[in-house]
Amino acid sequence: MQGTFAHGTARYRCRFPSEYALANKVEHPLIVYVKEDAIVPRLDSWIAELFKETNLDATCEAMAMAGDADDEAEARGEAARRKIADCDQRLARYRQTLDAGADVPTVAGWMAEVQGERLRAEQELGAAVPGGKLTKEEIRRMVLGLRDIAAVLATADPKDKVEVYADLGVRVTYGHHRSVIGVTAGTCTTARVGGGTLTLSTPAWETSWAV
Repeated sequence: MQGTFAHGTARYRCRFPSEYALANKVEHPLIVYVKEDAIVPRLDSWIAELFKETNLDATCEAMAMAGDADDEAEARGEAARRKIADCDQRLARYRQTLDAGADVPTVAGWMAEVQGERLRAEQELGAAVPGGKLTKEEIRRMVLGLRDIAAVLATADPKDKVEVYADLGVRVTYGHHRSVIGVTAGTCTTARVGGGTLTLSTPAWETSWAV
């Protein structure tokens, strides 16, 4: 369908040549119009509902299942983050010891050992999400970011809305026989993990309403 204006109202129009319909044995009106205000407000409201606080856990769980979140990877990543934090604390104490006048070669040896441990922990953290999988915590952070976008969608600039709809994989269909709008959304969201990025494919959410 194509966007158009008629009688001062934004609409979507579908032209269907009769010869094409006959050739493909498809019953379809020559022209179908659907008003934009019959779609967009309900669409924005539905998207916002998906990311409401009360639905946050269910949405995260659905995305985790669709993206095959790795619980073992999440545990390894958390252990690596704790190790890095411990190393940072130890290094800070060693620097204080140096400032207090401790033997430099001795403390330098301690620091080199801890820095080696920290480097190995960083490597473990970078390898904690194998095969392009995201942990549940990373999924939750992504959902929280999407929630902020969805909350202001109703008042967003139309050009910005187009980008959001595309990111969420929104697909709208109109069944002219029953005058029903059908909507699906299956998002492919990119997240930054370590030094690279990963893409999460989420489930197809669905809704519909009569117009």
